[in-house]
Amino acid sequence: MSILYLAICALVGYFAYKKGRNAFGWGILSIFISPVLTGIILACSKDIKVAESIQEVKMEQQQIKDRVVADEKVNDHRFESLEREIAASKSTPGTISQAPNSVYLENKTKECPACGNPIKTDAIKCKHCGVMIEEIAKRECPFCKELIAADATKCVHCKSIVNT
Repeated sequence: MSILYLAICALVGYFAYKKGRNAFGWGILSIFISPVLTGIILACSKDIKVAESIQEVKMEQQQIKDRVVADEKVNDHRFESLEREIAASKSTPGTISQAPNSVYLENKTKECPACGNPIKTDAIKCKHCGVMIEEIAKRECPFCKELIAADATKCVHCKSIVNT
């Protein structure tokens, strides 16, 4: 046997390894049959690594779907209990401030200085536009009289162009 023949058989084994198959077995098979024929058979066979990665992605997607369903159930339960609390507070006026879950009813938001969307008062980054929230100098829009950033060129409320 020549060294070139064995090198080609080793290449078939390497090709088999790249497809997730047994490199040694395919290399030995190519020695006994033919490296060309074995290479063709190997090229026509499925890539096991790709099939495994597809299966992993499908499993991850299913896990995400299961988590979403579980979160929806928890949120539905919370929403129903909040609706019951609101209904109970409507039947007895003045008790909503004493309700244990009344923090859900309080408005703890402020306006993003960059985009104007509502964000939590203690937020450090706007979830809508991604701007880091820090104390920004404000001025009054000459058109709608709302507060806007001092360096703004366009009002986020009335969309008018303001002079800087």
